[in-house]
Amino acid sequence: MQGKPVALERFVSLPWYDGVEMRPAVNAFWASLRTYFIAAGIANVPVSLDRTRPYGADPEGECLFTQICSYPLFTTARGQFTVLAAPGYDAPGCEDTYHCSFLVVRDTSYIERIEDLRGKTFAVNELNSNSGMNLPRAIFARMHQDGVFFREVVVSGSHALSADLVSRGRIDAAAIDCVTFALLARYRPAAVQRLRIIARTPATHTPPFVTSRKTKPAEMEALRNALRAFFTDPATRAVREGMLLTGFDFYDESAYQQVVQYEQDAIRRGYPVLR
Repeated sequence: MQGKPVALERFVSLPWYDGVEMRPAVNAFWASLRTYFIAAGIANVPVSLDRTRPYGADPEGECLFTQICSYPLFTTARGQFTVLAAPGYDAPGCEDTYHCSFLVVRDTSYIERIEDLRGKTFAVNELNSNSGMNLPRAIFARMHQDGVFFREVVVSGSHALSADLVSRGRIDAAAIDCVTFALLARYRPAAVQRLRIIARTPATHTPPFVTSRKTKPAEMEALRNALRAFFTDPATRAVREGMLLTGFDFYDESAYQQVVQYEQDAIRRGYPVLR
């Protein structure tokens, strides 16, 4: 005799903008959004955000809702997620659902122009990051010599740590996602007060809200209906403002092809690796 089917153990996470000081705002955002998921008829909605899993990966198809960097959609996370929507942010460097990265140096640095970074040290949050690696690579692909522009590229582990390395004078410059920069300015101002922006990268759509590739079409529609209700309800305004969120647009993966185009252009220019 067969037993009852085991309910899928699903998780939700919001790792992309989840610094320690920001967590009360992130938790409040999820607590509010969760009620709209339930109202839309979505079953087994987790109460709490899962902060234990590696971000940007869902090989077992257990993700109900998360936010992911757009570059891994075409690399390490290919085939694991379905794009639901791109959020918009009230932050310098953002327009509608587009964002960029800031190239930053220490406020006392003599560096004024992008060209002044040649031969210097540079920090990226992750080598698989769109905002930390792919977008700045699009700039330096036009300026390298024999595939090299910097003296050294250091992987910090996060945008906040990259900012800290530059602030302390350990690294000459870094690429900081403009939304992270704005959130740090609000919730951890000391992290950016010693930084000076010298340039902006090209733009792409913001890190998307996604669900598992295994999520059924009917449930995907319910998720999108819940997002629409949440973002248009005046009652959620304070929660959204806590995350700098202004709205969203529905997209699928094809809207993020610009990410791949920047990569392909860098390869054509003989600069496949940021270095």
